[in-house]
Amino acid sequence: MAIIRSAPSANASTYSLLEDDVYPARIVKVLFMGSQPQRAYKGKEKPDAVKARITYEIIGEVTVQTRDGETKDFVAQMTETLTVPKGGQSMGKMAALLKTVLGKEETFGDTDDYQQLLNKAVNVQVDTYTTERGKFNGVKTVTALGNKAKANLAEAQLPQEFFCPYTNSDEMKLLWSQLQAWQQDIIKGASDKQYIPAVSEGWPTEEVKADEESSDDDEF
Repeated sequence: MAIIRSAPSANASTYSLLEDDVYPARIVKVLFMGSQPQRAYKGKEKPDAVKARITYEIIGEVTVQTRDGETKDFVAQMTETLTVPKGGQSMGKMAALLKTVLGKEETFGDTDDYQQLLNKAVNVQVDTYTTERGKFNGVKTVTALGNKAKANLAEAQLPQEFFCPYTNSDEMKLLWSQLQAWQQDIIKGASDKQYIPAVSEGWPTEEVKADEESSDDDEF
């Protein structure tokens, strides 16, 4: 945790960063974001695709928040945004993650199938990148953890969360109300929002503290 994010203002929080290394981790959150724009490939535009944010708890590590001279420890976590292949297809980083986690090539035909990722143990290679907003950690690669290491790995401290915006249920309504405002805004802007009850029905929201998680993902 040698690098500290640069602060845009005197009152802003700064957060320590993990050193570039490989860390044992568990998948603690799977958050579907609806159909979102994709980056162009070799200069050609690509159609929108369903995206999901995968959050890994870095076991045994902490992130230190500093604000107004006071510090607070948070469980270290890393998040990456992946494109979700269409049902029955195997492609891209999500397919690689499924193979890493499940130990075999797998295709999921339903968003609910991705709940199988929760609590799974993996190795996360963390690196550091710089933007105009400062320095940030990023997920470089995710690889399999050996069976012995898995068996000895501590349980995650963070609660497991699975959010699918296409599901209309009391559980999803509660989780929706607990999302960050910027996460809700991304989902509200999904190109398939007509199929998302939270948007089409105007589910209620509640304010969540900004310090709980910030949007430091280049994709969003």
